[in-house]
Amino acid sequence: TSWAASWWPASAFGTMARPRGATAAYTWAQIKSVQSLIERCLNTYMTQAEIIATLQVQADVDPALTCLVWSKLEEQNPDFFLAYDVRLRLKDQIVAFNYLVEQQTRLLQKL
Repeated sequence: TSWAASWWPASAFGTMARPRGATAAYTWAQIKSVQSLIERCLNTYMTQAEIIATLQVQADVDPALTCLVWSKLEEQNPDFFLAYDVRLRLKDQIVAFNYLVEQQTRLLQKL
């Protein structure tokens, strides 16, 4: 079972059409595939923007579909995404702290 504890009926997505120019709606298989890809990205603590860009470049996923699935995941799992946002902020703080420690080490080595 994925971390997305809720099972979504296919009707939860309605008939979201593809962007202008496309004629068919997204299939349930596409939605589930993108959900799986998003979950894999979340395990590496990527931001929403990073996930959208990564899926577009590496898996040729329409950003609109990624945004749709992301919004449904957030809607169904608000507590997870609240905690995930905190983890992302903590990750950013750790990266910034490590950078500052590295800079301080370099300055001390010059003395």
